[in-house]
Amino acid sequence: MESPVQLLPSSSVDRRSAPAHPREEALRDAWRSAADDAAAAYAAWSDAAVRHRRTTYAVYLAAADREAAAARELRSALRRPARA
Repeated sequence: MESPVQLLPSSSVDRRSAPAHPREEALRDAWRSAADDAAAAYAAWSDAAVRHRRTTYAVYLAAADREAAAARELRSALRRPARA
């Protein structure tokens, strides 16, 4: 089963395009890490024994929230005009 984690369009996070500001690279890394964590938490929840499903679901929700927050921050930074 595929994770329902919402990802930014691939063109928004293409590693081949250098960020205009070092903060953007840090935000991309934070978002990628959060997305990886959310995907791992989703997999753990999906594979969890019944007695562990409530706990693993809570962990997944927290990870998905962190991923969404990181995606919003990155999206916001990418929409701001570049600073010199």
